[in-house]
Amino acid sequence: MNNNFYYLVPKGYDDLENPKNEYFIIRELMTKNFDITPIYNYTEIGGTCNGILFNSLKVILKNKKILTYANKYKIPIFWWYFDNAETKLARKIKVIQVAKKVSIFFNKNKNLFSNYLKSGINPIWLDQGVPKECIFPKTLDCKYDVSFFGSYEKVHSNRSKLLKKIDEQFNLVIYTKDTNKFLKKGFKNVQSFVPMKFISEKIAKINLVLNGDNIAPYCWSNRVHLTIGSGGFSLVENTVGLENYYLNNKHCIYFNDKKELIKHLDYWLLNKNKEKREKISKNGFDHAHKQNSYEMKTNFFITKIQKFIINKHV
Repeated sequence: MNNNFYYLVPKGYDDLENPKNEYFIIRELMTKNFDITPIYNYTEIGGTCNGILFNSLKVILKNKKILTYANKYKIPIFWWYFDNAETKLARKIKVIQVAKKVSIFFNKNKNLFSNYLKSGINPIWLDQGVPKECIFPKTLDCKYDVSFFGSYEKVHSNRSKLLKKIDEQFNLVIYTKDTNKFLKKGFKNVQSFVPMKFISEKIAKINLVLNGDNIAPYCWSNRVHLTIGSGGFSLVENTVGLENYYLNNKHCIYFNDKKELIKHLDYWLLNKNKEKREKISKNGFDHAHKQNSYEMKTNFFITKIQKFIINKHV
């Protein structure tokens, strides 16, 4: 079969200083002999194709006519949605509306799959991955004890409160797009957002991977892959299913609550545990790139969409 696909992308998706996930996925698809034509709106579609791909909810809501076009010409359309649909009710409603109109909805909200099926949605679990640009740090001599890469949002108020407690007790640095918001809340060390390929240059002795307030099984942030895949010794807030992808005490360290997190920080920051930290960092890095790379994730993605297309024509 041919592998001719249109890919609806956001503006700047291929900005090499800060590429979006679409860039990594398209690159991997093209290495697997997929003929990918990136488009920014539905008017750029012309001629026949095997399918239409997209990721961003924001972008598809601006181009809803693509859904109508695909339905009219019986073109399969595949949505690989990265975010947690349950963060806000308004978002959840929009996600369901779009998901009903696609052939396969690749998503992480596994706890919603039974409801999706009842609504006529075809869900398959798939999360993101670590790109090749994430490299192991050249040095593990760190300026800060603890780091956090992430945003400051009202829907993550519990996470922000936890970070405040950490900031009061440890030498914490936060890398974020929301520098002013964190500074207004009194955080001491707040620095600008770090593109993926530079994360390894900014990691601390310990790197926190925290969930938002809407914790759901099998639904975690891509920061897990990016931090571990950049050689960061990572304390990861435990989520059901994550242990199937990274092993506790081998690839990272899991914690379940604030008390356990503080205990881990006190223990792992001891100089006598430096070699253990570095060994886990290297194990985690190697595992992330071997088992959770975009190459691996797109292999799975391809298998599912090709099977759908073949069955459609049987």
